[in-house]
Amino acid sequence: VQDRILAADQSFDDFVPEVTFRYQPSDNLTYFVAYKEGWKSGGFDNGSIDSTLNADPIGDITYEPENVSGFEAGIKALVADGSLEVNFDVYSYEYDDLQLNYFNSATFAYRTLNAEESESQGFELQMTYMPKTIDGLRLTAAYGYNDSNYVKFVGPCAGGQLPSEGCNIPDGGLVLQNLNGSKRALAPENRANLGINYNTMLNSGLEFGFNANMKYSTKYKLNDVIPDAYQPDYETIDAGVYLSSPDKGWKLALVGRNLTDEYIQTRGTDAPSTGGGTGTEAGFKGDRYAYVKPGRTVALKLSYQR
Repeated sequence: VQDRILAADQSFDDFVPEVTFRYQPSDNLTYFVAYKEGWKSGGFDNGSIDSTLNADPIGDITYEPENVSGFEAGIKALVADGSLEVNFDVYSYEYDDLQLNYFNSATFAYRTLNAEESESQGFELQMTYMPKTIDGLRLTAAYGYNDSNYVKFVGPCAGGQLPSEGCNIPDGGLVLQNLNGSKRALAPENRANLGINYNTMLNSGLEFGFNANMKYSTKYKLNDVIPDAYQPDYETIDAGVYLSSPDKGWKLALVGRNLTDEYIQTRGTDAPSTGGGTGTEAGFKGDRYAYVKPGRTVALKLSYQR
């Protein structure tokens, strides 16, 4: 067996400007608009495996720099006599050669890909209300909308993906798919958050407090190249209650996380050595696995600090 040596010489540099304009007509109101650019260097991918199937073996072990540019604008305001804080922000960004970490289950290797063109735009609204009539009470709310898509991206297929499912672009010994217009992974369109936090001093000198937080997310893709891997919509509730002695330094708290016991996947991919026939009508899907957040957890915590 004769060894094959792959070699490449890469050098990258860039100028990354950023400019922000702010206007503050009063102490309680600020407007801003910003133009921003970002950059990640290209490099070599030590996780890749040289394969005779690759039409471009050098391209398989190297990746290009990532560039992003876009605008943000927003308002920050204190209203209702300073008891309500409102932050609103809109943004639009375009990415060139977005760097993606791709797991090739067939070769059991990680590879860094470049998605040629993608875009992300949306807005975020955040509010914090601390009523002056109820000392120690803080209410929070947030909503975010994000539309994040690939504009131009020809990438790998999912394991066992059929030509009729889009895996139909020959590339040497491999078959690729056109992902133009597809959603980016881990980018839900809608997210919302509601929270309440309250603490007060009791006549006994102890401090009592409680908090609750509800999160909502619409569905999102778990993998950029697997068309049918999704996390469905979900809602979670976290809550806690505590009693403490600021003078003596102890605190007793009952804390609950994911009280709705939602099954929340954070990333999914094909399992190694399963599935086959990718890019042919004889293709068959293999197993999938995902990283999952903990289910419902309840903990009783006692702490002491002096």
